[in-house]
Amino acid sequence: MNENENSIGQLIEPGPIAYTYDTTGWKIVAATLVFLFVLFILWKIYRYLKNTYRREALQYFSTIENTDINLQKQVLEVNKLLKQVAITAYGRQKVISLQKEKWIDFLNSKSKKAIFSDSTEEVLNQYIYKSALSTQEVEQTKQYLDHARTWISKHEL
Repeated sequence: MNENENSIGQLIEPGPIAYTYDTTGWKIVAATLVFLFVLFILWKIYRYLKNTYRREALQYFSTIENTDINLQKQVLEVNKLLKQVAITAYGRQKVISLQKEKWIDFLNSKSKKAIFSDSTEEVLNQYIYKSALSTQEVEQTKQYLDHARTWISKHEL
């Protein structure tokens, strides 16, 4: 047998692959990524502007905590602040008539899990009128203030 008969011929190698981003597919990918990035930035700006009232409320909350007023007056001021935040977030018609149990139930219904406990109503209705609080009452009042801060920062819209 002849050597040429078994040979298939000279091996032809393909040219080098060009790694360029000039093709239409890459332009579509780039445009999609830019669009998604712009959309993400706009969403972040929207959320920032939408939550301005929360930042302002938390700033005022810190002001209330850092003043030299007694604990009962702090509770009154924080409850007013909670009403203002709720009115801003949910509208005057839904919030303005809520009192006592309905007010606490409303606050708990607007968060993922119930933040305020059963003792919250007692703090709001009784402790604010006492001249002196026991150690347990002081702890419950401070707990109410912590829960109020949590609700302001985490309530759902």
